[in-house]
Amino acid sequence: MNVGLYASVRGLLAAQRAVDVASHNIANADTEGYSRQRAEQSAGTPMGYSPYGQVGTGVQIDAIRRIRDGLLDRQVRQESSPLGESMARAEAIGQIEDLLGEPGAGALSTKLAEYYDGWNKLATNPENYNLRIALRDTATELTTTFNRLYSDLQGLRQDLNDRIDTQIADINSKASQIADLNYQIGATIAAGQNPNDLKDQQDLLIEQLSMMVKLQAVEEGTSGMTNVYVAGDPLVMRTDAFGLNLAPINPLVDQSVINYSPTGLPAVITGGSLKGMLDIRNNVLAVLAPPAGEAGGLVFQLNSLAAQLIADTNALHTQGFGLDGTTTLNFFNGTDAGDIVVNQSITNLANGLDFIAAAANDPGTLAGGPGDNGMAQLIAQRRDALTMGGFAPAPPALAVPPNATFENFWKQELTNLAVLGQAANRSVTTQETVLASVKDRRDQISAVSTDEEMANVIRYQKAYAASAKLISTIDEMLDTLMNIRR
Repeated sequence: MNVGLYASVRGLLAAQRAVDVASHNIANADTEGYSRQRAEQSAGTPMGYSPYGQVGTGVQIDAIRRIRDGLLDRQVRQESSPLGESMARAEAIGQIEDLLGEPGAGALSTKLAEYYDGWNKLATNPENYNLRIALRDTATELTTTFNRLYSDLQGLRQDLNDRIDTQIADINSKASQIADLNYQIGATIAAGQNPNDLKDQQDLLIEQLSMMVKLQAVEEGTSGMTNVYVAGDPLVMRTDAFGLNLAPINPLVDQSVINYSPTGLPAVITGGSLKGMLDIRNNVLAVLAPPAGEAGGLVFQLNSLAAQLIADTNALHTQGFGLDGTTTLNFFNGTDAGDIVVNQSITNLANGLDFIAAAANDPGTLAGGPGDNGMAQLIAQRRDALTMGGFAPAPPALAVPPNATFENFWKQELTNLAVLGQAANRSVTTQETVLASVKDRRDQISAVSTDEEMANVIRYQKAYAASAKLISTIDEMLDTLMNIRR
């Protein structure tokens, strides 16, 4: 009866611990990153009972283990990185498209068309002041649009810098938390316990990190600690965290570069939202001329368009004549999209409209008499001229012959941007589907089912009641035995 009583007590304790585990699962059913746990039981070590053989000693709790599939965890991290990159690219390109506002009444393509329409209308009546006012205003609106786009895109580039810096700080913070958890996990395992909840917290942090940067997580077999690497560089090594930092931007290169803090050398960022933001900032929105054979960034192309428009219009306008015989006057001042303006002499002086050189000849000559619209016609015709595409990105590359009008050049830039945006959005959709599928398979293994846990509680409750009933029965047997001795 001693063995039976011992076994019954162990049954009570085992059932009680199993209920505790089920209760913990139910309480954390909605906790992000939590993996359901299971109390693993086995028969206790039997006792020798000669001459009949061994007698069992009841049940024992071997361990409380979390139900987790390491392979699925790795797949989740692998699929999270490209999703984070695509989402960052899609979001940034969406912001760029919002800034451009194409198509629309205030869009650059609309203002370019209105600008050349203004010259074309002036050619019908070159001495008409209302048409000159309209041309001046549409040209001013065009330059204002150039200035606004340049400022907005530069602002977005700075915003991306700030977001990159913020995300690096978040990465470093998570790396420190993972290192701290490594210490706690190592200490818990050394004490002979399973750090289930600590491992869940760590896995969640690593999963969140994988959305930001492509990484590799390797768990040590004995200590239970997890080391995290980014392109071979350790971000977390046991209880030490090694961070990243955003290097100061070199204006000669104008690239956002992330350094690996321990060495000060550039870190290789091959995935995650960090890479997506770097690509948009350094490539899609690049300001400087690209290497030979590569496409220029949007800000570079915007500046190229403005610079060529300035040069093309001024080359003709300086050869024309205003109403008062004014000549050699630039129509535009400035060098690029950031500072292009209509010549202040035209916009600010009381007789500025007279300076618009619509005539091809001196109005004081017979050829330059009333109705001379030769220069207005020439400038209006530049709308259809192949003026763009002839830039040599960097020496010693040869210049490409001009192959596009101003408007078509800009439309092609918009098309290229739209293609990038569509590709990013498609990638987001694809990766979300793939990641959801992998997470669903993982949830089938690791997620808590409250119905299943409640069924377990009832099962363990009955086991507890059975053990308690057995103790009561043994107690009655002992009473009977004691009564016999009396």
